[in-house]
Amino acid sequence: MTKAEGGAQFIVANGNLYHLFEEGFAQQGARVAIRPADGQSTMTYAEMSAAVSRYANALGVLGVEPGDRVTVQIEKSVSGVLLYLAVMKAGAIYQPLNTAYTEAEVDYFVGDAEPKLIVCDPARQQRLRAIADAHKVFAVVNLDGKGEGSLAA
Repeated sequence: MTKAEGGAQFIVANGNLYHLFEEGFAQQGARVAIRPADGQSTMTYAEMSAAVSRYANALGVLGVEPGDRVTVQIEKSVSGVLLYLAVMKAGAIYQPLNTAYTEAEVDYFVGDAEPKLIVCDPARQQRLRAIADAHKVFAVVNLDGKGEGSLAA
């Protein structure tokens, strides 16, 4: 992977796009990174980096390795952005699923992608567990819009 700097190109040693983000997070530290429109508290770059690392560590504990697919069906939220970055940090492949998809559509996408892990809203976990079992998905965990759930535990 190359990175442009002042018109020059250089190679990013590990080739993981997330590390380019991480460099920026470290440089910005205490500056506000996220200011949600829904009134949730702001998050600095340092806080965002720490939260992403927590989620990435949780993914690792669940057995997610570089190249694995992680299917995600959660509402749009700050925790969703953090999860996206965590999947990238882990070197895995993020497969987003629209929350409006029917059970049959989700079944198709899960069967096609063969994910290692599914992350969903708590209300969907039971239905997705049945789909996951049918396709031999290792685990189904949940995460809500406030960052709470079994993935965050």
